[in-house]
Amino acid sequence: MTLPLIIREYELLDRERCLQIFESNQPDYFSEQEYQEFVDWLDAPERPTYSVVELGGDIVACGGLYVSDDEDHVGMAWGMVHRDWQRNGIGRKLTEFRLKQMQELSPHLEQRLATSQLTYGFYEKLGFRTIKVTQNGFGPGIDRYDMIRKQL
Repeated sequence: MTLPLIIREYELLDRERCLQIFESNQPDYFSEQEYQEFVDWLDAPERPTYSVVELGGDIVACGGLYVSDDEDHVGMAWGMVHRDWQRNGIGRKLTEFRLKQMQELSPHLEQRLATSQLTYGFYEKLGFRTIKVTQNGFGPGIDRYDMIRKQL
């Protein structure tokens, strides 16, 4: 990959492309029932931090952060790479960017995320450990892996 990656803040104009990225990851990574949850995340008036990754002017990935309501942890949410661009290091760069953001945003809080059986190994390599597995937790055939990582 020779084109430069640009990670920037999500803008309303990015909404349709982010929805296309989500759809490209169905049904393997996201269930049909999660679609509306993602739409609600993008459309929230007080949406937490969300970023997009541009490659050659095209948005190829997106991912966000949140601080829990009780402010006991910071987490990653709705991270995804368009199916056509997976396995090119884009997801790793976006995740490293979000880890740095979490460290800057809330250095004293535990880091958390929920992912599936298809991607939990990726996050283990970045220091996360599984604390709970829920069979079909995201929908039929998509198990939920709740993971934590201590701040460095």
